[in-house]
Amino acid sequence: MAGAVQAGGGLSGGSGGDVDWGASGPDFVIGYALTLLALMVVAAFLVRWARGPREAPTVSPNALTRDEVAYLTGGPQRVVETAVVHLHARELVATGPTAGALTLTGLPWLLSPAESAVRARIGATGTGQPARLAGYLAADPALAALRAHLVRQHLSPSPEQVRAVRLAALVFVPLFAVGLRRVVSGHARHSSLGFLIFELVVTIVAALVVIAVSSPRTPAGDRLVAQLRADRAELRTGGGPDERALAVAVFGPPALLAAAPDLARRLGFPGPSVRGG
Repeated sequence: MAGAVQAGGGLSGGSGGDVDWGASGPDFVIGYALTLLALMVVAAFLVRWARGPREAPTVSPNALTRDEVAYLTGGPQRVVETAVVHLHARELVATGPTAGALTLTGLPWLLSPAESAVRARIGATGTGQPARLAGYLAADPALAALRAHLVRQHLSPSPEQVRAVRLAALVFVPLFAVGLRRVVSGHARHSSLGFLIFELVVTIVAALVVIAVSSPRTPAGDRLVAQLRADRAELRTGGGPDERALAVAVFGPPALLAAAPDLARRLGFPGPSVRGG
């Protein structure tokens, strides 16, 4: 009987026919799992609370600039993606022989601060790849000012709200510490630890998910973006040549990939696996 338990449940058989449940005994494993589920619910409520009340936006979608829309739908990288498409449409950058290689052309005028910053960085690096440009411009004053403006409008979370969201991951620390201590003691007694180790991994993943969830929008921003996407649903497939920058701002790179896949490749956009924000 003990051998059957060992083979089927991953638990070690003890001497004298008794089962040594050890660190992965059913009581502890089930208790750990139930506590983990409860903490996931608690973390979800904390994240929702930290993001702010589910209030209606105080501005109209039509009052937002293209850069503001881009930041709300995808953060700094979406701003860069939108700016690259706009600069190319105005012939202020030209594509090169390889994907993502861009050169400056024309005389810049009537550009937003974010677009000017993106164009300057393209000139300095020769690349239009949005992921790389976003990394270069992460601390750029133009993007910082853009975010600060959206924070004042309660559309983007403040730094304090972002920290509060990430601190929600701390609810998993005590449970993980208890589980880890049980693993150490079980290992010293050569107990079977498969189930408990799996639960510890799930705990780590849950905490990392909470830390990684850093939406560029508050609930009011969510409602505004939803309204904008409903109003401009025709841009989901890219729209006309003059609308592609706005289409990317609203729906992300998939809009450009749907309308002009070759242009998307030449500008350095990734393949069709990219999702909208």
